[in-house]
Amino acid sequence: MEKKSKMRIGIILNSFDVPLWIYLLIKKLKESNHTSLLVIIHNTKSYSEQKNTNITIKKHKGSNWLFNIYVKYEKKRTNLISDLTEPKNCKEILNEFTEKNETCKIIEFNDSLNDTEINILKEYNLDAIINLSFKKIPKQILGITKFGVWSYQCMNDVDTIDITGFWETYKNKPISCTILEMIKEENDKKIIDLSFSFTDPLYFLKNRMSQNWKKTIIIPRKLKKMYESSEESLDEYANEYDNVLDFYDHKICLKPTNIQVLNFFVKHVTRYFEIKKKYKHKIEQWCLLFYLKQKDPQNQKGFQKIIPPKDRFYADPFIVGKESSYFVFIEEFVYSQNKGHISYLKINQNGEYSEPKKILERPYHLSYPFVFKFKNDYYMIPETSENKSIELYRCVKFPDEWEFVKTLMKDIVAVDSTILEKDGKWWLFTSTPEMNESSNDVLNLYYSDDLLNGEWIPHLKNPIISDVRKARSAGKLFTIGDKLYRPAQDCSIGYGRGIKLNLIKIERACASFDCD
Repeated sequence: MEKKSKMRIGIILNSFDVPLWIYLLIKKLKESNHTSLLVIIHNTKSYSEQKNTNITIKKHKGSNWLFNIYVKYEKKRTNLISDLTEPKNCKEILNEFTEKNETCKIIEFNDSLNDTEINILKEYNLDAIINLSFKKIPKQILGITKFGVWSYQCMNDVDTIDITGFWETYKNKPISCTILEMIKEENDKKIIDLSFSFTDPLYFLKNRMSQNWKKTIIIPRKLKKMYESSEESLDEYANEYDNVLDFYDHKICLKPTNIQVLNFFVKHVTRYFEIKKKYKHKIEQWCLLFYLKQKDPQNQKGFQKIIPPKDRFYADPFIVGKESSYFVFIEEFVYSQNKGHISYLKINQNGEYSEPKKILERPYHLSYPFVFKFKNDYYMIPETSENKSIELYRCVKFPDEWEFVKTLMKDIVAVDSTILEKDGKWWLFTSTPEMNESSNDVLNLYYSDDLLNGEWIPHLKNPIISDVRKARSAGKLFTIGDKLYRPAQDCSIGYGRGIKLNLIKIERACASFDCD
């Protein structure tokens, strides 16, 4: 089998002194098995020279000085361990790479490239150029690569002050979006990837940190997808997310004025005391609700509550109907132990229920007891992310005796794994975040021909969803008529705040997902 060619890319840098997130991104690209870093286009002006000659910065330096003071205030309040905007020199890792790779070249320029340099770039036959500078790219570069020039939104607007995440908190938006754009012709941008995450309502620095981590992930992830896929087209997102992306126009890239910063501080203080008042003398505790004779699913009156003792909570119910009763398998989390175990309780036809009984406990946290039937046996896949595994258990004696069968996947931090058998193939839906990414943001898909002995193969388009509103699983998949639905948690306002149903569309034996 012929070895597939790696994605051939170039990068544009303002200088070798870059924010830490760019340093980490370059390091990932350098170490990737899917890309060849062939060209570095470097602006020969130093950072200080650029800053002194940047008219926009000079013009606004005195008008929004309060923003810098506010950033210092938030840094003290949040006490973040690291700041991905801190400068770090990447020259050493790039020099090391170019010395080992004779095909890699550094092209230096001021504000434009001459014809000779453009011709050199064309000879490299690049798939894409990634703009990691804070300036507009030279026009001569547009159109010379297969997939254009990529950059994150706002990378080359205004100045080098990173306001990522500010306006989402300012406007109290429940979600923040990290957007990767492609440009092949001047003033013709196209969104080629994006990710939606939770917006911290108080501290924009937390949003900035979250989105900057996303920036180290999205580009390598996109290049990997394109390398592994036989298709040479880029996904379009504009139509699907028009109602959300209207917020992300050019104004969101502008640095706030002093008046806006003062207004934001007032909002910050007001929200702080509102949240403090809301949760004063309250313990957030999950309970169970059920109603056996519900005729109208929109009517929530009449539900019975199963309230746990104050030292624990109940969560993640999975139900098996058997012998005219309902057996409800749950996570039972004990606060003093700081971990959960799997229990079950029994509900009869009259709505009478038993006390939960512990049936499965490990030295590590267990939750989300996904129970399903296969060949007359009941199986369970509890969440075992703390053990970095996906484990399968079989019921020896229903409902309270279970035995370990095997580890389906190991060395993986997988959350809320949900399995489906369809047409002889097994599909495993799970959230497997990358470093510092929230498990609420992504959904990955794996498939196998054999539940007990097969290899689990990752879907080519993983993550199939990168959206805090509909990524993390919320229970068994189910059918209505001939349509298949996947329940998902909406964590945009907070963890477990809502559920959304996603319609699954089957295309060429691969699943793609749209929120219905």
